Amino acid sequence: MGILYQQETALSVAEFAALLADAEPDLHRPVNDEPRLMAMLANADLIVTARDAEHRLVGIARCLTDFVWTCYCAELAVHSSCRGQGIGTAMILYCRQILGPQVSFNLTSVPAAAAFYDRIGPRIGMHRIVDAFCITRERGV
Repeated sequence: MGILYQQETALSVAEFAALLADAEPDLHRPVNDEPRLMAMLANADLIVTARDAEHRLVGIARCLTDFVWTCYCAELAVHSSCRGQGIGTAMILYCRQILGPQVSFNLTSVPAAAAFYDRIGPRIGMHRIVDAFCITRERGV
């Protein structure tokens, strides 16, 4: 059996934290801040997960959206043992399937992941944008 992609509304904080800690440990995500992780899950409008045959969480796309105009993917993470299997791409496409073609899908990449998006982008209709702006969160806050 392959990977199961689904929309979830009751993901546990422990599963979420474990995946984030494994997926990109250098990103300094708040994996030890349970209240913050709970809020991240509770305030997401769309959560798409990828689970393996043993029902282990191996991927997540956590999004903020109005479901009619725009969607911001705040988190796209794949377990390190499952990289290169197309899971990240499949989660993006699953989100697009749920949202429909009338909703834009946006994300901000960390520099280390930009090559991934450059590689998959042409296949799925994703392109870089130039005019994006950000006020970065303060470290530790």
